[in-house]
Amino acid sequence: MGVWALPQTVKQAKELQKLVAKPLSPKVAADKLYDLLGDDDLFDNILEAKEKGDSDVRILVESSLSKFLSEKENAVKPWNKEAYKIAKISANHLRSFTFRIKQDCQPTSQLR
Repeated sequence: MGVWALPQTVKQAKELQKLVAKPLSPKVAADKLYDLLGDDDLFDNILEAKEKGDSDVRILVESSLSKFLSEKENAVKPWNKEAYKIAKISANHLRSFTFRIKQDCQPTSQLR
């Protein structure tokens, strides 16, 4: 099926922004993301995270969203400019969150 939904309207982009503002459990992620960021690869990764017992899949959402934002000219339907801005802000916020998590996971000796 591939990709069936992207946050290309202001309403969708704001819903996604609100959804990823706090931890997103893989148990509810698929249902909540289905009409906002519908992508087979993302949903496969969410299922894998659920099976592993992960508690937050926002890192997966950031990766998928960033990919689609960087390929916006390949989208079947054009992005609404305001929706694109909101989605970009969300991706940047998630990217900084992801960076902080990666830093927190490094042993102190690697941070020097």
